[in-house]
Amino acid sequence: TGYCGFLPRLMTCVLLAESGQDLETEITVPNQVNALTKQRSSAELTEGDAISLSDLMTAVLVGNAQEAAYAIALYLSDGNINAFIEQMNMRAAELGAADTVFTEPAGYYEEGTSAKTTAIDAAKIAAQAATFDAILSKSNIATANLTVNGKKRILYTRNAIIDQNDESFSPKASGLSVHGDTRIGSSMVSTNNSTGSRFIAVVISSKPVTETFPDIRKLLDYSV
Repeated sequence: TGYCGFLPRLMTCVLLAESGQDLETEITVPNQVNALTKQRSSAELTEGDAISLSDLMTAVLVGNAQEAAYAIALYLSDGNINAFIEQMNMRAAELGAADTVFTEPAGYYEEGTSAKTTAIDAAKIAAQAATFDAILSKSNIATANLTVNGKKRILYTRNAIIDQNDESFSPKASGLSVHGDTRIGSSMVSTNNSTGSRFIAVVISSKPVTETFPDIRKLLDYSV
């Protein structure tokens, strides 16, 4: 059992995909986002920004945008973040992730948090995420274009294993997410469906994220 920073963001995207919302719907980034977001991203989203749900999901999956995760959570819950967290935990239980506890939607680690998961639970949630083309395709983009307030904004992936220009690149990898924190280590999940069936690899490690990419590559190599 450990902490997996990418999993709350991935579950937030799963709940958005399952909500039936039209992803092309443009919303206004809700109030509370700035106050709730502990660690902002290069997406630089802020309250009052006009952006589509699709681009919010892209910001989460490409840029690990914690503010985008909160924007999605607040939108889906009509501003009741606690209700959204309860929904996250209920859905995790339904998916068989019995040892997972979510305490927020963005994946920010706080000392003393009760948030937890296991590698097998992360794989179960990732397997559900992989059933949605929107999540798979967006998580496999190295460079994305967001439209914020009618203007284009470039966002670069935080997942080096899908970036052909990075030494950690693996041609077998397809998404899904990666998280690194100097206080607790790193975690990542990736898929490989080149063999005709989807293989999901999960790593939760105390090592820095740069040292975790070789581990996920080994798992993907094993899938062949």
